[in-house]
Amino acid sequence: MKEIEMKQEYIQDSGLGKGRFSLFNQLLKANSGVLLLSNRYLGILISLVFLINPSVAMGAGCSLAGAFLFSKQLGREQLIYSLPAYLYNPILVGGAIGFFGAIDLKTAIMASVFGAAAFMLTLALSDILFKLAFLPVLTLPFLILTVV
Repeated sequence: MKEIEMKQEYIQDSGLGKGRFSLFNQLLKANSGVLLLSNRYLGILISLVFLINPSVAMGAGCSLAGAFLFSKQLGREQLIYSLPAYLYNPILVGGAIGFFGAIDLKTAIMASVFGAAAFMLTLALSDILFKLAFLPVLTLPFLILTVV
């Protein structure tokens, strides 16, 4: 009986269900984070807008994959599940890479590396700026990485 409950809990938390920390809900909230809001319905709308230009959507997807893999390597994947604000900078960086070039293997790798860098920079700057001046990071990592 306990195994069944654990499996149901896993399904809810893995994004397949409607759990509080489901991956799909967090991705939608991260998409709406592009507009500095946290609403999954707005995230659906923004996801549909990304599909107008498929290379932007692919760049954002590769960048998100890079950010997820990097957070998993750091052991910080729970941070992504609890705070989708750490994901909108990788989405913006990947979208910018997809906007400026067609997605092939080279740009997909570049988008995933820059997505990991955006996650790392967001994590570092949020800690530094909050401790020093109580300032939010917002899109500063996106601006820094897009200039690079």
